[in-house]
Amino acid sequence: MFKHTGPVVIVVALVTILATAPAASASEPQEIQQFNTSVSTSLAGAHPDLTTTIRFAHGNGIPESKDIVVALPPGLLGSATAMPQCPPELFHKSAEGEPGGCSPETQAGIARLLLSSGQATPAAVYNLVPNAGEVARFGLSVAANPAFLDITVRTRTDYGITSSSNNIPAGGMYYTSLTLWGVPAEPSHDSERVINCNGPCEYGAHSTAPLQPLLTNPTTCPGTPLSTHLSMDFNGAPEEYLTAAAELPSTTDCGGLAFAPSMALLPETSQADASSGYLFDLSVPQNDDPNGRAVSQLRDAVVTLPAGVTLNPSVANGLQACTDEQFGMGSTAPPLCPGASVLGTTEVDTPVLPAPLYGHAYVGQPLPGNTYRIFLDMQGDSLDVKLEGRVTPDPVTGQITATFENLPQAPFSHFKLRLKGGATAPLATPPACGQGTLTTALAPWSGNPAATPQSSLMTDFDGHGGACPSPLPFAPSFSAGSSSLVAGANTGFMLTLGRDDRTQYLGGLSVHLPAGLLGRLAGVPLCPLTRAGSGTCEPSSQIGTVSASAGAGGTPFTLPGTVYLAQPRIAGSPASLSVVVPAIAGPFNLGNVVVGADIIVNSDGSITTNSDPLPTIVQGVPLRVRRIGLDINRTGFMINPTSCERMSVTATITSTQGQAANVSSPFQLADCQALAFSPSFTANTSAHTSRANGASLDVKVAQVPWQSNIRAVDVQLPKALPTRLSTLQKACAQAQFAANPASCPPGSVVGLATASTPLLAHPLTGPVILVSHGGEAFPDLDIALQGEGITLDLVGNTDITKGITYSRFETLPDAPITSFELKLPEGPNSVLAANTGLCAPKATITVRKRVTVRRHGRTVRVVRTVEQQVPESLVLLTTIAAQNGARIAQNTKITVNGCATAAKAKAARKKAKTSSRARSKQR
Repeated sequence: MFKHTGPVVIVVALVTILATAPAASASEPQEIQQFNTSVSTSLAGAHPDLTTTIRFAHGNGIPESKDIVVALPPGLLGSATAMPQCPPELFHKSAEGEPGGCSPETQAGIARLLLSSGQATPAAVYNLVPNAGEVARFGLSVAANPAFLDITVRTRTDYGITSSSNNIPAGGMYYTSLTLWGVPAEPSHDSERVINCNGPCEYGAHSTAPLQPLLTNPTTCPGTPLSTHLSMDFNGAPEEYLTAAAELPSTTDCGGLAFAPSMALLPETSQADASSGYLFDLSVPQNDDPNGRAVSQLRDAVVTLPAGVTLNPSVANGLQACTDEQFGMGSTAPPLCPGASVLGTTEVDTPVLPAPLYGHAYVGQPLPGNTYRIFLDMQGDSLDVKLEGRVTPDPVTGQITATFENLPQAPFSHFKLRLKGGATAPLATPPACGQGTLTTALAPWSGNPAATPQSSLMTDFDGHGGACPSPLPFAPSFSAGSSSLVAGANTGFMLTLGRDDRTQYLGGLSVHLPAGLLGRLAGVPLCPLTRAGSGTCEPSSQIGTVSASAGAGGTPFTLPGTVYLAQPRIAGSPASLSVVVPAIAGPFNLGNVVVGADIIVNSDGSITTNSDPLPTIVQGVPLRVRRIGLDINRTGFMINPTSCERMSVTATITSTQGQAANVSSPFQLADCQALAFSPSFTANTSAHTSRANGASLDVKVAQVPWQSNIRAVDVQLPKALPTRLSTLQKACAQAQFAANPASCPPGSVVGLATASTPLLAHPLTGPVILVSHGGEAFPDLDIALQGEGITLDLVGNTDITKGITYSRFETLPDAPITSFELKLPEGPNSVLAANTGLCAPKATITVRKRVTVRRHGRTVRVVRTVEQQVPESLVLLTTIAAQNGARIAQNTKITVNGCATAAKAKAARKKAKTSSRARSKQR
């Protein structure tokens, strides 16, 4: 497909031959009276004799022609290597009519000249050894002076042949008719083949050279005449510039041209999911039979690689692109592309050149709408052929299609493209074992149906034929932990996961942090979801960085990114993460890759983060993600637990094939005992109690920052505040509470709780609900705290023994709480009763007393058990345990609010009662 480089050289040689025809001078520059070309056959791919005739108008003055340029139609080719070449020293002898000149085997044609002197003379056209920098060179004698024709290829346009003759010597021509032989060694040309010109030229020599074609017709049949263009100017008259055009009949019978290319694909390694070099070898068998016809040349090549052979992100390590200016499309100068843009090497074998052309493949600078461009350069024999193609990966599968269009109309036998291998190869092998197929659509210039040769590719597990496990293994690596190991301290958090080649690709991640490893949402502006989804969050929302490594092989390409805290995306979440990685790989900017993750605060206060599916392909490039590193490093955002127990960071990593791997990383802190622990605990109740509305209790806990967090609180209520059994019977069923605390019956809601934490901008509040677990156990006192997308369930196990209520909160979250308030109000659903006045509470006790009784007429003293009321201290027996193991036990006095008011009311009632009795007696 790319091998048109070789044919370009062939075209150059042919142009050189044609250029000899215009080597003439004119008389006074008036006009070109005649310019025409003709061929002995117009059959496509045949080897015609080509005759060019030029006749000039002439007058009195005879200025010398200066420059003569002839441009042949594209596809009309010649091969200067189809016959021997005459050395310069021998050609000069032939030009001067001396013996020992060019051999008959080097004669390429014959010219018939009418000189300005009126002399009519033939002139042999010889195939000469080109000078340095020349593709080919032809020579003939004009009035005993050598004239040279330099051959170039129109690399800027159609790769056709152009012949230039500069500064034609004295002895100009009025008329020339130049015939180039299609097969120079053909015996039919012996009558015009020069033996020697020592004196009058003698003809009739026989060539012993092989019968090889010098000229070949185009292998396309446009249906319209082919154009040859002539231009010339003159010495002494630079303002005179003459042009002319001649037509050749259109080539015919393209349908009879053969075209049977084949394609071979050879990988550097057959190992699956590996970085690999590849050899693409396109072969087009040629027909050099002088009596036959050439095969059609290749016009368009579309090559689709086997499924799974994809672009490899590892190639982006240090990759640069070659700009159009550096590549110099259309220029004969070597490319100036940077070495870091080289993808591989090129090689073209052509039957018309003595040696192959060699060059390189480069990454082309991306253009809008044409991201993946490839430049091919091939050099040799003073020729530089440059081609441009495009690579189109499937946006869903990554399967690659390479396309090269309007290739030069020139023959080649082999084109080889070797894409580099090693750790940073541009291509990777399929991720699974099996056979793949390279397909092609190779369209010839003849217009016949495209050829579709194929090539098979086998992939194995170890590069030596080993079978792939089914399914592929999935054992990702995982490590995570705090950057600081000091309990209760500000910290960063780092997480890394990865996979090896030939394992299932990473698909998703769910991470569960140890209890107490928390983030401060307060003070961090949450990125709006519209911006979070596009990866355009403000820097004020940044909480960390990320790195992602992708690509097959030992050197995957690593990209940095940013982690932002964003608004919650789902109900029950306080926030989400927007992980943004700008996909800038070498010269390619593929936009932002954004992965969202939901932050969930579990009912026990621990945090779980669930990511979206990880990206697997970006703009047609399968990522083959190898490693992800996350660093939450915003100052003061993360805070360590205050417990030094052995814990772990756990995670579930899923693959793109749906397999899950449960992984963990040990987590344990130090210096817990250095944390202070001095929470305050107060309680109060109201003196206004009644049988209908029961009693109230208001408990408050406060703590200063940077102390150990509270782990458990055990409370024993005084007998003066017993639990109301009628309220316990209204408890919410456990299943109903678990489904939705708000659905519990109103009678089960006995209070309200509020908790303030420096981690959140607003307090958490929620109902206090009696929850039944069935059986004979007393209902629990559950606190459902809610706020900012968080729901915490604080469970207080309740027990009642001999009229005394015990409430134990044994598993409080390891979170800093500056204040906590629990309100159990009076009312129809009050959970507490009052057996006595709370202003001067008395406890009923059982005592044994000796009393006097009469039995059978006698007075005796006996011992009896009786109940009596005594003053009672209204206190909560409180035990508070810290996360670091510290414990505080205290008797918390319950303050009774409103006692003075209650005493006055009692006195007023007593006075009113006394007055009522007095009035009754008076009546």
